[in-house]
Amino acid sequence: MKPSCPPKKSKLLIFLISFLLFSFLLRLPVFAQESVILTVKPVRIGDDNSLLLAPGEKKQIQVKVENNSDRDLEIVSQVFDFIVADDGTTPIPVIDQQDNRWSLASWITLAPAYNYLRAGGSATVNVLIEVPEDATPGGHYAMVLHSPNFTGVEGQSGAGISQRAGTLIYVLVDGAITETAYVSRFSVPSFLEKGPVPMEIKIRNESDIHITPSPKITVKNIFGKEVATMVLDAKNVFPFTERDFSDVWDKKWGFGPYTLSLEAAYGIQGQTMTAQAVIWLIPVTIIIIILLSILLIMAVVTMLKKKKEQQRRALLTKAEDATKAENAKRETQPVDDQKQQ
Repeated sequence: MKPSCPPKKSKLLIFLISFLLFSFLLRLPVFAQESVILTVKPVRIGDDNSLLLAPGEKKQIQVKVENNSDRDLEIVSQVFDFIVADDGTTPIPVIDQQDNRWSLASWITLAPAYNYLRAGGSATVNVLIEVPEDATPGGHYAMVLHSPNFTGVEGQSGAGISQRAGTLIYVLVDGAITETAYVSRFSVPSFLEKGPVPMEIKIRNESDIHITPSPKITVKNIFGKEVATMVLDAKNVFPFTERDFSDVWDKKWGFGPYTLSLEAAYGIQGQTMTAQAVIWLIPVTIIIIILLSILLIMAVVTMLKKKKEQQRRALLTKAEDATKAENAKRETQPVDDQKQQ
């Protein structure tokens, strides 16, 4: 006797109930972990040295923060000094406020520091900068960070993935400023069979201010003729840090040494840093193929000449043998004639 099986409708009902329950349980943590998206405009102010302020001067600027999530949020705005990570690109806020040579946060007041934003809404935060009378000339840097305050908004006590958005502020205090920078590394392969040619550059900034170099690389061949020019994207290099630049010369084939000359202007005084590198492009494989082809052709020509010479000698030998035979025949002919007489 076969075991009894539940009807097909019962199976379908059980499947639907299980699916709905699983979907409901799965949706709960997803809702609780909903990502909050904030954007801010602009992301940098003063990186072009436009915020040049004198000691004792005040300056107010504005930033705009936008709530791109689908729920209302209270946004907290704070200002911090920051340091740059070892990669020279990533700003890291300094939570424990400690004034340093490059500090700016203690000069800044934000108003308002709290904003209630509807879903899709935005608000403007005023940033007041008050430069002390005894401020050290040179660069001073801070970031204004905006983050959701879940505990401050009714109904938003659940866990959330908080995303912070910020604006980097670059202030240049007028006065006696030292500007020193150099290329600490300009590296290309010393030899390649063919391109492209990778270039690695590291620029060291020992100035009192950040710099924004845009390296230009000129390539010349063995005869001094310019064969290529590349301009790299500008990057900010903060005081007493290094930053990497890279590019590729898309030359595929070449022959001989090529000189790569780097030049980059920096600072408010328009100073220039330079460096050089040399690469040899030699298509070894092609040269070997050409040489082997030449040797093969020479071997074939030599063989053909040798064969032709052998044929010539064979013909000469045959002709000589025929001549000898004819001479011998002539020599024996008179003797035979005398015998007959």
